[in-house]
Amino acid sequence: MVVNLCKSLIIKCDLCNRLKEYEFNLFNILKYDKIEYECLCGRIIKINVGKKSVVNNRIISFKINDEILEFPLHTIISRDNIFRTRDNSLIFFLGDKKLGRNKIKEMGMEVGDIVSEGDRRDIFTNFDIITRALIRLFDMDKNDKIKCDCGSSSIKIELFSDRIELECLSCHSVKLIFAETEEDLDVIMNKDVIILKKNDISCIDSIVDSNKHIKK
Repeated sequence: MVVNLCKSLIIKCDLCNRLKEYEFNLFNILKYDKIEYECLCGRIIKINVGKKSVVNNRIISFKINDEILEFPLHTIISRDNIFRTRDNSLIFFLGDKKLGRNKIKEMGMEVGDIVSEGDRRDIFTNFDIITRALIRLFDMDKNDKIKCDCGSSSIKIELFSDRIELECLSCHSVKLIFAETEEDLDVIMNKDVIILKKNDISCIDSIVDSNKHIKK
């Protein structure tokens, strides 16, 4: 199963009271450390990768209405329905667009300050390992350590139950990165650079710590 790293972010602006929907790309957030969204009225919504961290994780912090909402990275990855309200002054949703719009339609009802119980941990072979591997890849990409030898550095990332797949958007080469065990994670953590091979499919895992090429 593919986990979408692009989610819907719905926020109520405290300045003009508009409900605004934005595209929240988790890969870009972690790549650039900080992203700002602007409401039509000019109000700025700030999102940062928090400097503090929990074990093997990162904190994503949202500054909204001069308040700070913080969520661990694994929560944002695994849940498609994170919802916060307070006295109708704060409305915040992050997750699946359809779920978010349905939540907003229900705002005529009394809604408490909740986080959905929906959790996608069970679709992963080892959720903690794949989360830590994903963080490592984000850091490498930020430092230009992931590229294709066709010359492109535009890489698409997809998350599956047992692996992470990198695809070059130019030549469509693929790198399969297995993330099921501590041994798999060790291999990823010890990589200084990841190079996709032009027009090839290759992999990284703990059984063979070298690329295996399968010609297309």
